[in-house]
Amino acid sequence: MLVSVIMDNYNYRSFIKEAIESVLNQTYTNFELIIVDDGSSDNSKKIIEEYAKKDNRIKPIFKQNGGQASALNVGFNNSKGEVLTFIDSDDVFKKNKLSEIINAYRNGYEYIINDYEVIGNKKFYKNYFPYGGYNLFLVYYVTYFTGSSTSNISLSRDLANKIFPIKYEKFFKIRADDYIVFSAGMLSNIYFINKKLSKYRIHGENLFACNKDKYTYDYKYYREIILYKIKKELINKLDIDKRFFENPYNLFLEFTTKTYIDKFILKKYLEVLFFEMKSPIMKKIEITKKILTFYLNNKTVLK
Repeated sequence: MLVSVIMDNYNYRSFIKEAIESVLNQTYTNFELIIVDDGSSDNSKKIIEEYAKKDNRIKPIFKQNGGQASALNVGFNNSKGEVLTFIDSDDVFKKNKLSEIINAYRNGYEYIINDYEVIGNKKFYKNYFPYGGYNLFLVYYVTYFTGSSTSNISLSRDLANKIFPIKYEKFFKIRADDYIVFSAGMLSNIYFINKKLSKYRIHGENLFACNKDKYTYDYKYYREIILYKIKKELINKLDIDKRFFENPYNLFLEFTTKTYIDKFILKKYLEVLFFEMKSPIMKKIEITKKILTFYLNNKTVLK
């Protein structure tokens, strides 16, 4: 089973060698590494070319700067693998990363997220909770989705074909992984590997992790509009009858698919049930009892 590893790079000459080496050192060797350089002005190109000469599994692509979504789209268009995984050029794969995700895909999963280790500036790190399972109701009603950063997600070819190309390239010049995890979380069941298979680097040059406070109200406002548009497109693609989302029992069933249950995710589902769904109050009370019973029996337990 061929794995396409898609790496996007922009001016990360200080980190890209370690990122490339981490892929080349995988215990699972049937992969192609597609490195898309997004118009770097440092010596990243030279580094990439040197590695490509040494290993024919590396496919270097050099393009004008267009942002992360543009780079990932180019990488996807040039990929051949049955499984696609992604890595930012400042991150690192642990050597068993590909082996672990291949085992999961052989069991029929389409969308996989793995846990990760933080390296670099850990003061910006927030605890990560692996809310696997289905996510339709949270997206449909409150545009809430769970996922992870670029280097911790992977997709089957069939699922990737439903998601790519990433639309709104000009908006997703950064945080293009939001588009991927938002879409995949609606179109497929999230399978979480409770192992730290990647190293996520936080440093002063990160465009998002270290600069969250700089994003304006306008940016956040337009982001919500675009995510709403994507949501409508995906709902149409899924071809689900509106009545499905009006049935609170279906909400409960989705809640039972979660692979990690805590008070936060419990609160999210109860908020949807009571403040978003139009259903008789007695029905809401009945479903609340089911949700609470399931929560008490399964809270904070990874399946």
